Amino acid sequence: MKSSMLPVVASVAALAAAGCPTTPTAFAAEKPKALMLFSYLGDQAYVRQYNIAKGRAARIEDVQIDVRSGTARGDVNFFIQEIVNAPAEGYKVIAVNTGATSKELVSALNEATKQGIKVMSFDGAPPPIDHLTAQVNYDPVGAEQEVVQEFVKQLPEGGEIGVIRCIAGLSDTDAFINAFKDAVKGTKFKLVAEGDARCDPEKSRTIAEGMLNAHPDLVAIYDIFDVSAQGSLQALAAADSDVILGSVGGQEYALKAIAGGNRNWKFTVPYPFEVIARTATDTAADLARGKGVEKLVVVPAQPVQTAENAGGMLKTVSDVVAGNVDAVVK
Repeated sequence: MKSSMLPVVASVAALAAAGCPTTPTAFAAEKPKALMLFSYLGDQAYVRQYNIAKGRAARIEDVQIDVRSGTARGDVNFFIQEIVNAPAEGYKVIAVNTGATSKELVSALNEATKQGIKVMSFDGAPPPIDHLTAQVNYDPVGAEQEVVQEFVKQLPEGGEIGVIRCIAGLSDTDAFINAFKDAVKGTKFKLVAEGDARCDPEKSRTIAEGMLNAHPDLVAIYDIFDVSAQGSLQALAAADSDVILGSVGGQEYALKAIAGGNRNWKFTVPYPFEVIARTATDTAADLARGKGVEKLVVVPAQPVQTAENAGGMLKTVSDVVAGNVDAVVK
């Protein structure tokens, strides 16, 4: 036993003689490293995931997980710079929430995989690279079934409905809209108008105004995500309209409006940002440890939030947005 300790003692002594610290932090670089990337924090969806990822990463002691974000939606330059630097910085894993940038990152991510880095994606269109190790995503079909069921509950007689989507041609957002169209086929609703707001509230307001003017018999608008639904709400309020609004997201501002009994915004189907971020962080840690992981993890649909129950979820979401994540990440 004594002889087996000699190399360790000698190494520590050598470090001390060289003036190097011998505290546990001196060996932090020996931990496997994973890098989690977000394009920006200008949307509560990203803030919630970022805060959860940071909080969860801080609780994982055997893997160094660095969580970083850019400064603008679709910050391609940020992503590429971080990905290009990752091999030299010793990362074994890159986890990306690509937003609308998945195609632009293909070359850089393919090069990273050639250098031995494992790449995974979460909450977004997976980058179409040669070797994607894992994905963590939401169930769009289940979510849209919840959406349509709530529209039917709110308006059992059906009627004309308009749809506002986010970034046509992006695989994950297209999946939501396609699932909605499939689910609405067996109802009394008739889809009469469609627009692409690209997740921009101002564009959404303009589209909603056009729908109201062109379709006086409109009874509902489905604005795919809460972030752009803010614009639709403004259009409905300005027109003093009774048209009801539904969305996906479960964002703080949506829950406040719904819990407060808003005249138009009647429901949101939560997007489980906290579950996705925590699952993605744990998956990245396992990959860094060299463990096998599931190729695809699908987080199931969440219960719809209406005036009856939105207040409860609002408290949790408000805490996460403010960075109070202990109850979620423990």
